Amino acid sequence: MLCARCGRELAQGNTCGLCRPCLISAAATLVKERAEKRQTPYRRKPEPTGHWNVGRCAIYRLFDEEGELLYVGVSNDPYRRLRDHRRKFWGKVVASVTVEWFDTRIEAQRAEIWAICDEEPSFNQRIG
Repeated sequence: MLCARCGRELAQGNTCGLCRPCLISAAATLVKERAEKRQTPYRRKPEPTGHWNVGRCAIYRLFDEEGELLYVGVSNDPYRRLRDHRRKFWGKVVASVTVEWFDTRIEAQRAEIWAICDEEPSFNQRIG
């Protein structure tokens, strides 16, 4: 019996109709075609909004009606974070907000740590 692709003599017991080199080549082609079908075009993912050290970032301070500091936090969108905090049990007593902007998130985080240690807001977790 001869190979259907190249015409070489097939080994005894071969039932597929292809010699070994042609069979390997056909399998490689099939694998390649299937991989190309599965592949989707590469799409760049958007940068996450809270990505570390990308763009400006702020520390924000939340106060109650008497001016007591309730919370200090860091965000690149402090007003969105304020909406999140309003859902907490203490968020309903927030009467005023101050925002201080920094060039990088790391600078803002350093300022936040100092503010939490020095000003001792009521609802931040204690550091150290």
